[in-house]
Amino acid sequence: MKEAYLQKKLTELSEESQKISQQIKMRRNELETLEQRLGELKVLLTRLKKVEQFIEESMKELKEKNSELIIQQATELEQHLQKQIDDRLEHKSFLLNQTLSQLEKDTSLFQKNQVNIDEARLTALYVKEFHRLLMLKLINKGILTHREIKEIQLRSEKHIKQ
Repeated sequence: MKEAYLQKKLTELSEESQKISQQIKMRRNELETLEQRLGELKVLLTRLKKVEQFIEESMKELKEKNSELIIQQATELEQHLQKQIDDRLEHKSFLLNQTLSQLEKDTSLFQKNQVNIDEARLTALYVKEFHRLLMLKLINKGILTHREIKEIQLRSEKHIKQ
C-alpha cells in the first residue's frame, strides 16, 4: 500500500509537474510574444522619436523663415511708409515755398503801394495846405468872401462824397 500510495503521489506530483511545465511554457510563449511586441514597440518608439525630431526641425525652420519674412515685410513696409512721408513732405515743402514766394511778392507790392500811398498822402496834404493858403490870400486881397469860400468847401465835399 505504501507503494501504491507513493505511486499515486508520484503520479500526482508528475501531473503537477506537467501542469507547471505547461504553465511555464505558456508563460514563456507569452513572454516571447511580449518581447516581440516590445521589439515592435521599440521600433515604433524610434520612429516616433525620428518624427518628433523632424517636427522640431521643421518648426525651427518655419520659425526662422517666418521671422525672416516678418523682418522683410517690416522693412518693405517701413521703406514704403518712409517714401510716402518723404513724398508728402516734399509736396508740402513745395506748397510752402510757393506760398512764401507769393507772400514775398505781395509784401513787395504792398511796400510799393505803401510808398505810393505815402506820396499821394503827402501830395494831398500839400494840395490841401496850398488851397488853404490860396484861399486865405484870396480873402486877404478881397477877391473871395468867407461866404464864397464856404460854398466852394460845401461843393467840394459833395463832389468828394459822390
